[in-house]
Amino acid sequence: MAVSKNNTSLKKFTFVWLLAGLLFAISSENTLLTLAAFGLVPLFFKLHWSPRQFPILLFILGMQWLQVTMKIFHANVMGEPVENLFVSSSITQAIWYSMAGLLVLALGMRAGAGVRSHTVHTFNRMYEFSLRQLWFAYLVSMIAGVLLKATIFAIPQLTQILLPLLNIRWVFFLLLLISVLLKRKGYQMVFIAVAFEVIIGFTGYFSQFKTVFYYLLVGYFAIRPKIGKREIILGSLMLSLVLLLSLFWTSVKVEYRVFLNQGTGQQTVDRTVGERFSWLGNAIVDDSQSSIGDSAENLASRVAYTDFFGYTIMWVPSRVDYQYGAVWGAAIRHILQPRLLFPDKPSLPSDSEQTMQYTGQFLASGEQGTSISIGYMGESYIDFGFPGMLIPIFLVGLLYGLIYRYFILRETGNGVASALVVVCLMGVIQLEMQSVKLLGSIVMTFIVYALLLKYIVPIFLPFLKRRFAVFT
Repeated sequence: MAVSKNNTSLKKFTFVWLLAGLLFAISSENTLLTLAAFGLVPLFFKLHWSPRQFPILLFILGMQWLQVTMKIFHANVMGEPVENLFVSSSITQAIWYSMAGLLVLALGMRAGAGVRSHTVHTFNRMYEFSLRQLWFAYLVSMIAGVLLKATIFAIPQLTQILLPLLNIRWVFFLLLLISVLLKRKGYQMVFIAVAFEVIIGFTGYFSQFKTVFYYLLVGYFAIRPKIGKREIILGSLMLSLVLLLSLFWTSVKVEYRVFLNQGTGQQTVDRTVGERFSWLGNAIVDDSQSSIGDSAENLASRVAYTDFFGYTIMWVPSRVDYQYGAVWGAAIRHILQPRLLFPDKPSLPSDSEQTMQYTGQFLASGEQGTSISIGYMGESYIDFGFPGMLIPIFLVGLLYGLIYRYFILRETGNGVASALVVVCLMGVIQLEMQSVKLLGSIVMTFIVYALLLKYIVPIFLPFLKRRFAVFT
């Protein structure tokens, strides 16, 4: 019955979504692009939506879909064809290629993840957990992460291995969130955690305040058996809050970063926590409504990530030949030489160096503390052109799906394995990730989390259960 209701709600959602897309498309200057953008979403849901699962694969697709299609909606709002609003004359081609890449990525994920019937009872043992124990574990892991982050680069050979441990607190956050929603009590713990993550996220160099909302969305929809009005409303409220905070960040980030690095131009934080809070507090008071409104277009431009792909299409192969696997080959060779075994392995250069090589654009680079990448889809095009680029993209999706399946098949109903794979894959949601960093991040994180699941979780798990609780 639950499956039938879920299918019905999904069909209703699909109908409403496609109808809205059709009406929007026929009134826009980019009809075909708009239709294709709206049409992808129901396909993603068909391939990757299941009740009682963390929809992390669907979330990856959704985030990258937003980055690929943002310029379409931006142009539609402005009442202009896409190619009239952006510098690259190949921007439309880049968007089409990227949407094709997303579809192939989704198919690769589905092939890797396999059947879904084994994941029905993901949360049936989570009632065994103590909310206070989960809250305590979240706080301890957060403090441990701060201490680890301060020393993680002291031993370069171990940095790659230790980096995945910085995000362990999100495993406990997800377990706490799901337990609170299932037991319908302890909401104050989640609210405090969210507020704390937002505040701390604003004190960093990058906009890390959004991360907690990503986990909120993935966690909330994991326990909802259908997509109804309630789910759409709450999801929209969370997205609206993220949008509001993002607009504020966009309006102040340039001046704030200069304040943080004291004008050095590097991606460093050289101010105390108190100084950062004071600056942000003044910015909230001084920032006008008009400046927030002016940030909307800048935010849309920042979210979209097809410009450099467009420049790449203009430059390759007319000025620089296809690389025939050299870019992805270098990425594979890099991860096959872990720094623990190859301590003399050179550090990766700024992404901007490669971007300038294959786009012909002049960009700020490592000397200015900046790293701007083309993104793994653009790099796939550099290697193989179109449609050859779809092959490595499919394999990336296959890798994500296989990692997802590995953890889900080891899920015992307490949500730990599922939470681990969410945190593992959350690190690759960005379309702009360079192939070498994408592979290095996902492979090392998978290895570390798989070892944790096998050897550490069985030891630690009893301390999260009520009968072993430190707190009562």
